[in-house]
Amino acid sequence: MGDRDNRRIQHFDINGNFLGKWGSAGTGDGQFNQPYGIAVDEWGHVYVTDSELHRVQKFDADGTFLSQWGNQGTGDGQFRYPFSITVDSTNGHIYIPDAQNNRIQKFNLDGSYVSQWGSAWSGDGQFNFPNGIAIDSNGSVYVTEANNHQVQKFDSDGHFLNRWSGSITATGIVLSSKTGQLIVGGKQSFQLTENFSNGTSQDQTANTTFTVSDPSIASIQNNELTAISPGTVTVTATYGSTSDRATITVSTPPVTTTGIVLSPKTGQLTIGGTLDFQLVEKLSDGTSQDRTAYTTFSVSNPTIATIYWIMSKR
Repeated sequence: MGDRDNRRIQHFDINGNFLGKWGSAGTGDGQFNQPYGIAVDEWGHVYVTDSELHRVQKFDADGTFLSQWGNQGTGDGQFRYPFSITVDSTNGHIYIPDAQNNRIQKFNLDGSYVSQWGSAWSGDGQFNFPNGIAIDSNGSVYVTEANNHQVQKFDSDGHFLNRWSGSITATGIVLSSKTGQLIVGGKQSFQLTENFSNGTSQDQTANTTFTVSDPSIASIQNNELTAISPGTVTVTATYGSTSDRATITVSTPPVTTTGIVLSPKTGQLTIGGTLDFQLVEKLSDGTSQDRTAYTTFSVSNPTIATIYWIMSKR
């Protein structure tokens, strides 16, 4: 059996007498982080899934390390939290529920990838965190799901056969936030929650597709919206066959002062000569305004030069 938090496998006879153990904490061959699922083939080989290291290790009956496969990811032969495992010794296959990838992966006994089936949602052949698996003498595969609260039955190639569940059902989804206001360049993240009849809920943001009604006003990547230009857009969150919407208004950022410029900066006069100045305000939208009429001018030494306003010049 997998002794999860002790990071080891313990071996007992059918009467519960202790026979041996192997494993330690770590990431090397024969080491574990969370040894979660365990299965044995007819030749006595032991297969152990490690949910946190996202891999499978194979041992002989005495715990001698033989091989391993898998790492974290979404590709063929990769895993995101493999919690369980079952072996079909008759046909030489291993089946592993890949929980967060919402699929079942099928391997040969040497760990070589064969096939997969499943996707996210609650329909026939779809999953929401499949975390348990078993196989019968006819080769039928049974999969339990933590969040859909059901069991599904498949043939050995993954063709859907049947399903049954308890009384807990999905009651709807909720997108948050429903409304929002952004200025150009601003960002907003969304969350999609699925609610169940027993009062619980599940964050399904990672399994949701987000789109916007007008990509010239805002763009969205994963669940994050970026404002591009003024206007109003509708964000649609699609999870399986259901969807929810939010309305976001994008406005132009307020115009602010970025600086002022006095011109000219230098000059030379003879006694009795005059020189006019201009003060220009630079704005954040790239424009500028003449603010000379609203500016107070002064000189450092009035014995050398004086400054005054000549209305007729403005």
